[in-house]
Amino acid sequence: MIEVEKVLDDGMKRDKRHQRRIILSSVLFGATLVFAVFMWLGGGKLIQRQALAINDWWKERSYQPSEKIATLKNDLALTQRGARIFAASDPAIAEEVDFNQHCSTREVDGYILGCYLNDAKKIYIYQVEEPELAGIEEATAAHELLHAAWERLSEKERAELEQEMRTFMDARPEDFAEMTELYEEGDWMDELHSRIAVEFAEIPEKLEEHYRNYFTDRGKIVGYYQNYKGVYEGVQAAADSLQAEIDDLRQQIDVLKEQISKERENYQTRLEQYKKDVTEYNSCVREKKDCYSLAEATAEADRLNGEGGNVNYLREVVNGKVREHNQKIEELNQKVDAYNQNALHLKKLNNTMNSQVESIE
Repeated sequence: MIEVEKVLDDGMKRDKRHQRRIILSSVLFGATLVFAVFMWLGGGKLIQRQALAINDWWKERSYQPSEKIATLKNDLALTQRGARIFAASDPAIAEEVDFNQHCSTREVDGYILGCYLNDAKKIYIYQVEEPELAGIEEATAAHELLHAAWERLSEKERAELEQEMRTFMDARPEDFAEMTELYEEGDWMDELHSRIAVEFAEIPEKLEEHYRNYFTDRGKIVGYYQNYKGVYEGVQAAADSLQAEIDDLRQQIDVLKEQISKERENYQTRLEQYKKDVTEYNSCVREKKDCYSLAEATAEADRLNGEGGNVNYLREVVNGKVREHNQKIEELNQKVDAYNQNALHLKKLNNTMNSQVESIE
């Protein structure tokens, strides 16, 4: 009897658990419905945030990421709060066609590597498989995650952060010059919220404390950004350096050309005069004309011999300049080849990050 009663009791417990699951599912469904209704009706911001928080919690419970997204999530070292927003934003790593269908790629100069869609509450990350640019997908994911996080902040939280972020921006205007040109001022804070966390290792403690809500190790995020940015900037710096060397070599070659032209003209003038003087001297001597006294003839012969040496020296100077010129030309050609190879490398990296690159048939 005891055993039977126990079995019946266990059965009743299972039935109660089943009922709780039904009730819980109904509550969650109702919460999701409430969220959708309030968002559709444009309900109060507080209610919207509360509904969004419930929706995030519900989405996280049912979230089943792909293997690649799961790896990406682990690489970001997210807190519980960060992981919830990440899951609720249902990140997708997309190739060109899918990415371009969802993310605007022509509204600004440069390349769009990701986007957060406020209406769909979804993150898209452009797929970049170039090994040299390791970290680019992680940095992009963190950037877009923080757009989603910004949407979930209260007006008070935003106001407190805005003061800190604006001070940070004003202290380094060169780092944000492009952003202030490309974005409307009303979007600056949202963009700053993402950029400061991802791109800068040293930031004010108040901002650091805020970002700890989402990342357990923000240094890793900055490392991802610096890795791919360092590769790209390294190639670009090499291109700039080679261009400067090419420009300098071309200037040197132009100077040499001018020097060769002048010295060659001087050499030709001196040579022609020398030949003329030698011809006259020899004519006088052979024909025994009364051109020189013995002393004058001796002096003229010495002068002509000296001038012959001078003319030969001028010829060597010109030839030396010509050899130097040719060496500079060879060096220039090598630099141009290196520049072209570097340009191809840079183009490859650019194409890797550009979702608008068209295939060649």
